[in-house]
Amino acid sequence: MPIRAKWVVFDDDPTGTQNVADVPVILRSTREGFRRFMAQDRHAVYVLTNTRAMQTEEAVRYLESIVAMMDEEAVEAGVDVRYVLRGDSTLRGHIFEELEVLCRRDGKASPVALFVPAFPECGRMTVGGIHYLLQGETRVPVAETEFARDPVFGYASKTMQDWVRERGPGWTARTVVLAELRSRGAAAVRDALLLVEPYTVVVPDAETTDDIRLIAAGLDEAEKTGRQVAVRTAATFAAVRCGLAGLTLDSGSAGVGEARRLLIVCGSHTAASSRQLALLAERTGVAPIMVPTERVMEASADAEANVAALVDELAAKLRQQLENGGVALLSSERVRQEQHGTLADGAKVMHALTETVRAVAPFCDAVIAKGGITSAQVATDGLQADEAEVCGQLEAGISLWQLEARLGDGGEERRRISYAVIPGNVGDDGAMLRIAGKLKKMI
Repeated sequence: MPIRAKWVVFDDDPTGTQNVADVPVILRSTREGFRRFMAQDRHAVYVLTNTRAMQTEEAVRYLESIVAMMDEEAVEAGVDVRYVLRGDSTLRGHIFEELEVLCRRDGKASPVALFVPAFPECGRMTVGGIHYLLQGETRVPVAETEFARDPVFGYASKTMQDWVRERGPGWTARTVVLAELRSRGAAAVRDALLLVEPYTVVVPDAETTDDIRLIAAGLDEAEKTGRQVAVRTAATFAAVRCGLAGLTLDSGSAGVGEARRLLIVCGSHTAASSRQLALLAERTGVAPIMVPTERVMEASADAEANVAALVDELAAKLRQQLENGGVALLSSERVRQEQHGTLADGAKVMHALTETVRAVAPFCDAVIAKGGITSAQVATDGLQADEAEVCGQLEAGISLWQLEARLGDGGEERRRISYAVIPGNVGDDGAMLRIAGKLKKMI
């Protein structure tokens, strides 16, 4: 019998799969892709939206269009489809604008939302109404980290109630403290969701995966009364909600240790990403090939042919690295200048980066992408993939996919490629080096 209820996780970058396995990812939203999922005997799918790379209005329009398309295919297939918005565990993205898309979709007269940014597997937890990031052994309020200084989605508020006022105009927050959650269990979240006023987002404390299971149970109980709730979460809650689990990959797993020619792409500008890239370059002896921002801006303003010339130059250097040692490093510049901090400027750099990947892809059999937006666009634009399968985790928060790359200008040649997704906000200084070593044993 086909499954009559299905879960769809709309993921604003590919890093939401960082604690699940054996689940498909739709990289390009098409009616045909959604229809195939509805016909399959699979109960969950992740749909890449990449809305974090879009302007707010574009992100809202795009999410509305694919939600409507998925709804139509679900009705046609007789499937009860349920949605989760998966987003960043350090509070970045078009959070409230996307929640309102789901509220309008359900026709909610009294919009209520649940927001669970905790991601315990990688040291993100909400305690006492403050969201923390674990740095070493120290819990640091996320508002005091580099992620709060994001040039597009930055914020200053330390408590979640203040953060909601800052980032979600018109919304208020209702917290559920850890002691209440653990003493009353699911009922604490259920009652919060049932008793709040319209345009309230419930933000429960969560320190462990068991806490998140209690929150999910509370949501289920609230929904059974008829309460409709729009849900935005980090990776852990999305997995729990959909009944999915991760899988730790080892040296015997498919795609691990098999790469002969490995391309590593770093587009994330976080300080952690720069440290990881520096250590990788030092230990491998491979110097990163940098996409020069100023040249990209000049070339984009002048003519597309000038961007193509730059891409040819970068690709030639990367092919030489692959020929010399089987490893090539491509990166955006490490210091993001203030005058180039807009989404539009970032898109120009990303276009040059992904076009370079596209030119080099025929010479690779595995790719590592560092950064959320980077991993999205390298997969879709650089490797021209439409779908992927999540194999499992190479280490906490870092997933390995298998995808079918379309190579060449026309995409005539197709090849299976191992694809490691490393979020920009995940991993110690040695993370990229270890993942490279797992995909290509000689490192």
